[in-house]
Amino acid sequence: MASEDGQYLYVAIFAAPANQYTTLGGASFLYQALQQPNPYQDEIDTPTVGSNRATPSGTPLNMQDINMQNTLLQSSAAITTEALQGEWTQVMSMTTGDDYLLNGSQVLTGERGYGHVLTLRSNGTYQLSYLYSSFSGGCAYKSQVVETGKYNLQRNTLTLQRGRYDAEYNVCGQLTNDQQQQMGNKQFTVGMDAAGQHLVLRGSPFEYTISQDYDSNGQLLFQEGFYKTR
Repeated sequence: MASEDGQYLYVAIFAAPANQYTTLGGASFLYQALQQPNPYQDEIDTPTVGSNRATPSGTPLNMQDINMQNTLLQSSAAITTEALQGEWTQVMSMTTGDDYLLNGSQVLTGERGYGHVLTLRSNGTYQLSYLYSSFSGGCAYKSQVVETGKYNLQRNTLTLQRGRYDAEYNVCGQLTNDQQQQMGNKQFTVGMDAAGQHLVLRGSPFEYTISQDYDSNGQLLFQEGFYKTR
């Protein structure tokens, strides 16, 4: 990363295992170390024309901030099924380690990143869409997965009874598909703010996600922050 203040050019290199990048602070850690303002910090409510970075209207929190996620998980009161229903969106820029703007429900063209759209319906069913986009050596790597099933909520534990998922992978123009049915259940600890606009899920990762960390026992862990978009 390079930044300048009109007089000096600052260059920093931050190397970390991929599953610890966000936990260690991501891009924010670099800007704090350089004592420079972070242009990727989510402090605006509306998109800026020509910019790839913005937060959804009325949601100034950066839900990729691990401290924000932990705060919601630890302070959340019991959540009702009604509060959980709706559409929840999570997006991650692999370049900055922060949230970044969606183009509709898709990862921005040319951006390295991934995102989830989780829809929890009033009839007890859900749909989870996962989108991934990256490139290396001029070659695109993309995937899109749609999972459906049923869900239930007990206090702050969300259980997904996973029925089916359909995946499409595009690696350097070569398309492959994968379908699975009647998969094992997934459980998540859920945290939500008082306004019901920010959500955190913590639990076992999905088979197709790269958004993961490790718990104290060395087991793979999924923890992501979502915005309520509908």
